[in-house]
Amino acid sequence: MKRLYSSTLVLAALALSASAPAALFFNEIMLNPPGGDNGLEFIELRSTIPNFDMSGLHLLIIEGDGTSGIRGTIDQALPLSGFSTGSNGLFLWRDSSVVLSPPPAPATTIRVQDFVPDIENGGNTLLIVSGFTGFVGQDLDADNDDLLDFFPWTSVLDGFGYSEDFPNALSATYALQLGLPFFPQQEWTPDAFARVGNALYAFDVLGNNPGPYVMDPLEAYPAYLPDFYLTPGSENIPEPASLLLIALVGLTLRRRG
Repeated sequence: MKRLYSSTLVLAALALSASAPAALFFNEIMLNPPGGDNGLEFIELRSTIPNFDMSGLHLLIIEGDGTSGIRGTIDQALPLSGFSTGSNGLFLWRDSSVVLSPPPAPATTIRVQDFVPDIENGGNTLLIVSGFTGFVGQDLDADNDDLLDFFPWTSVLDGFGYSEDFPNALSATYALQLGLPFFPQQEWTPDAFARVGNALYAFDVLGNNPGPYVMDPLEAYPAYLPDFYLTPGSENIPEPASLLLIALVGLTLRRRG
């Protein structure tokens, strides 16, 4: 079934590849692996500067679904102080020491600490911020109008938002308010995200634990990359077939922009 999205959401989705990454940015995220989540979730960050010091930074996950008292609350506030990216610019926060396939690169900085609670699979806004003064459970959208009322940080380095699947209500578009990309609502809720080239992709995954995980050809946005697979703790290097699709996606976005 086809659905029409508002021009605002379409333009926001096009912005997923319109701007250059910040000094520190989201590179790969697994939030809903096959089967149970615990032990296989991870968030990978990448810096344009090797051994980038992340002191004073936090990873935030802001609830995008639900009703009064839930929508707009901070679900996760993960401190990054005391850590730096590896000499390859990568930092991997994972919730267990289960052996992954493929394994992380030796140069990657790895933090193993469980996400409590597990990362929610519904709509969220993910941010990397500096100067965070808030707390987990804080309601940043007190009047539930899908606009943040409080900003307990001094700056936002990177972030994005996404919605839960249709026919659920559209998740809060806080990312748009912050000038960040927002994935439009689909008939599926993303399992994972990855930055490939200059574009950020959302997709469901196929594969067996603990990997490798590939894109579901029927559930990927803005395009399906046939030879791409998640590489937690290693560079996202596309194969030739995906390189062509990435180039076509980028050309399409530039023309529409």
